[in-house]
Amino acid sequence: MPELSQRNSREQASGRQYGMWLRISFSYACILAEPGAIVGFAGARVIEQTTKKALPVGFQRAEFVLEHGFVDAIAARNKQKRLLTELLKMHEGV
Repeated sequence: MPELSQRNSREQASGRQYGMWLRISFSYACILAEPGAIVGFAGARVIEQTTKKALPVGFQRAEFVLEHGFVDAIAARNKQKRLLTELLKMHEGV
């Protein structure tokens, strides 16, 4: 998805019509996390050292990133199968 987001930004900035494949790809992206999960590529200490700024409490926790739009839903592991089934059923025939 990051590649698609970057391409979308470049296409819109250039004034050209971006492709249908891009819109379809965005329609089916869904990111789930478990409650309390740590989400991120780098640890908090590395980010703080790089940016030279203190991070907010709970930074990189599933609940924090959900509030900021980086995760679509939080579901306990035992409920994820049902949630994924519901999501897939919503897109049947699309």
